[in-house]
Amino acid sequence: MVQPRQVLFAVRIDNPTNAPVEVTAKVAGSWSGIQHSCDPGRSVVHTTIAPGATFTSDPEECVTPRRTAPLAYQAEVFAAAGDGRQWTGHLFSPRANVYPDRETLWRCVGDVPC
Repeated sequence: MVQPRQVLFAVRIDNPTNAPVEVTAKVAGSWSGIQHSCDPGRSVVHTTIAPGATFTSDPEECVTPRRTAPLAYQAEVFAAAGDGRQWTGHLFSPRANVYPDRETLWRCVGDVPC
């Protein structure tokens, strides 16, 4: 999420099954080709998602100040079943190309507009 003074990162995990699913997710921000830890909150979340439900981490726990120069931001997420002792998934969000003087351009995989 891009706001006037900050960029926030979160993860959304869907449970399409008929049973509760225990998951662990690690959220980070990525810009300038570097992974950055979450501020001010926790970067690792452990939760159980009810059947057919969706979990979204709190974006207020993973925030960075918005830079004044053009910059591309992405959320980076690691996911694991259960207690998170072994990451089984790794994804990047669509890329937000943020400019100080115009609207944000969102780019998906293959560098195409989202």
